[in-house]
Amino acid sequence: MSELLNIHPYLTSTILSLLLGAVVGLERETSIQKNGTHAVAGVRTFSCIGIMGAVSGILGQLTSPLLTVAGFLSV
Repeated sequence: MSELLNIHPYLTSTILSLLLGAVVGLERETSIQKNGTHAVAGVRTFSCIGIMGAVSGILGQLTSPLLTVAGFLSV
């Protein structure tokens, strides 16, 4: 199990943000379906937002912290 998590720290954080975004989107879709209303954002949208946030954080660590701020403002 430890070999699996030591693949690469950036890959691990990106996969974790993808999974957390998918969980939030899934919860949103199920709660919207219970209410009978229409959802604008769901699993795919929140997964993409999670990945974009992770990538902007990684790029900010590798380059400039201002890039992280710009990335989070754009997400």
